[in-house]
Amino acid sequence: VHTLPAIQLHLALIDRWHDDLSLSFKNWIRINCPNSSMNNAIAQVLDRIQNKGSAIISEMTLKSWLNGDIRCPSDPEDIRRIADVLEMKFVANRFRMIHKASSRLAGIHRSLSRRLNNWLHAAASGQIESSDNDVIDDELGLTFGDFRSSLQIITVSEIQVVSGPFFSWQLGLPIRRIV
Repeated sequence: VHTLPAIQLHLALIDRWHDDLSLSFKNWIRINCPNSSMNNAIAQVLDRIQNKGSAIISEMTLKSWLNGDIRCPSDPEDIRRIADVLEMKFVANRFRMIHKASSRLAGIHRSLSRRLNNWLHAAASGQIESSDNDVIDDELGLTFGDFRSSLQIITVSEIQVVSGPFFSWQLGLPIRRIV
């Protein structure tokens, strides 16, 4: 789904927001509080966006934005507020677009998740349900069939018991065998 051109535009905008946030925060620390700890700098930024009207109360929220754990704030004005504090001109001019892209992407993910769960449940119970024509996104014309056709159904043919500890990359990958 993320390879669709319209989705890639949304992802590029969200990636730009995260890149600008990270870079601008590092620059802000260098200029405004070079001798402060990261936590102190985050506390200062939080204080400044709260003074601009943000309802954010936790430094963890800002850390999650900086780490990319949270795609985007739920309040689009918080994007503008932090853009003002950190002097992110691109983000400040496009904060509504960034929020809309994030919301739309989250909606598509939720819709795909619901339909995939229903499809897996129906398949596991032996019910054959044709849901390929279910529309995931009207604007893109994306249907569940488009998504389902990109899935590979695999069967576990062999299990090898390995005593740990081990890294996840050592587990290997499922291989699709054409029979």
